[in-house]
Amino acid sequence: MLGDVTVDGNLGNRDFHAFSSAQGLVALFPMGGNKFRVIANNPLTPSETGVAPSLNELQKIYDERSRIPACFHDLGWSSWFKINSRMVSRLKIGRLLLGGDAAHIHSPAGAQSMNTGIQDMINLC
Repeated sequence: MLGDVTVDGNLGNRDFHAFSSAQGLVALFPMGGNKFRVIANNPLTPSETGVAPSLNELQKIYDERSRIPACFHDLGWSSWFKINSRMVSRLKIGRLLLGGDAAHIHSPAGAQSMNTGIQDMINLC
């Protein structure tokens, strides 16, 4: 799950924060001022409900996974996401060559998509 929130507390507003616990991971990416994008796995409610994550759920997840007190407010946007990782079975079929996102997709968190696409073209050259 992810959401954009304003955070009051002792978190540096220019720093990336990541917390891991037995319940899962929560990470906060600074967006300027006291706004952060919050990303977490293992949500408290299933994503299949069709209802976007609430401010209350983001706060509860942060509270159970972080030891730094912080208060979330002003939820600007929230959504569910699923990490996908797929690859075609063949990169070359006759005269057709596949590379980049046409050949494989990865989680955007690892920055692999652009890098592997560039490497595909380097290898092809």
